Amino acid sequence: NLYILDIWLEDGTWFDIIKWLRVENNIKAPIKLMSWYNDNDTKNYWFSLWANDFIDKPFSSNELLERINTFI
Repeated sequence: NLYILDIWLEDGTWFDIIKWLRVENNIKAPIKLMSWYNDNDTKNYWFSLWANDFIDKPFSSNELLERINTFI
């Protein structure tokens, strides 16, 4: 399994989803976050919230596939 989340979900619950996966259900599958935010402080913060990878928007489909393949 692999989870890919955009940090700007309309209902604002991306953090709740990650917490639900990692803390409440002890899911070890990788989580990739994507966002327009690309500063290092923001990325480091999200890595500290149980993310395994962060992809900056915009990105190509080839880049996304290559990043997915690193976890397969």
